[in-house]
Amino acid sequence: MMAEPVRSFEDFYRAEWASVRRAVGFTVGEPDLARECVDEAMTRAYERWHQVAAMDRPAAWVYRVAVNQARNRGRRRA
Repeated sequence: MMAEPVRSFEDFYRAEWASVRRAVGFTVGEPDLARECVDEAMTRAYERWHQVAAMDRPAAWVYRVAVNQARNRGRRRA
């Protein structure tokens, strides 16, 4: 599989935010928590965009960061 072409963070955000939020929401079962965690993950992606953009699947990285964030929050609540 070929890597995605490098694009601006803004283009990436517009293209991927909604689908990543849906996937994270499905995984964690809490839409509001998913939204917060995807926003945090996108912020982290922006801060490291030169590294994240070079990955084969940047949206998968954002998804993983968001799910990890949601699980960490759940553990802290328990």
